[in-house]
Amino acid sequence: MNDNDFDKILREKATNNFGKEYKKTSIDNVAFLANQKKKKILTCRIAVYSMCVLVCIGVFIYIFILNKYNNLVNNNANVQNEEINIKQAKTILYDVGNKYENCDIEPECILIVKLEDVQDMGLVNGLPKTIINAEIVEVLVGSINQSHVEFRADQSIVKANEIPDEIRKKIKSDIDDEYVRIVLNKTMINSPYPEKGKYYIATLIIEKDELKIMDNSPHPFYEADIENRKVKIGDEWVKIEIYN
Repeated sequence: MNDNDFDKILREKATNNFGKEYKKTSIDNVAFLANQKKKKILTCRIAVYSMCVLVCIGVFIYIFILNKYNNLVNNNANVQNEEINIKQAKTILYDVGNKYENCDIEPECILIVKLEDVQDMGLVNGLPKTIINAEIVEVLVGSINQSHVEFRADQSIVKANEIPDEIRKKIKSDIDDEYVRIVLNKTMINSPYPEKGKYYIATLIIEKDELKIMDNSPHPFYEADIENRKVKIGDEWVKIEIYN
């Protein structure tokens, strides 16, 4: 047997074996499975791309809203740097409804405090916010076993031209000053803007696990004369009267 005959026999066996193991139906089945796998991979890719697009859109919307409503954060730094007279800032009522107005709710505590730090946060989520840290001088109502306290005041001094249009539309007052003081309750109109180093009476409640000024109360937040036991309401000094 020469080499040519040997090669011929090998080719015939290879052809016959291939034909036995890989029939047309098997080949079609393999092709079908391959196509299905390609479709599955394509579907997964489309789903992943779509999810990425949605996430990007969501992040963009979140940043847009955050910038829109938080464009006055750290406003206190602007107030201090420009050394404006906070007493000359016109007080504006931004009435968003007081959920405590018609509720018989007791304050967590009523304190005489000396302010150590005032952080005006500007408008946060569309609402004025100031964080106050103070030394507790006297506890008039309630029980609080600490020497210092941190609480929130729903007020802020902001640049008038930076107030979002959505808020400006709800304020029933002309805003023509460079800076304005925004409060959420009419009771707070006669309440002062907090100043470091001064004494105040503060009526506090707990809201969302933090202490805040109870706006709708007889003594929400007023400057205090601790020697003469008086508080300043508007321009008038009156005696502190607390009824338990």
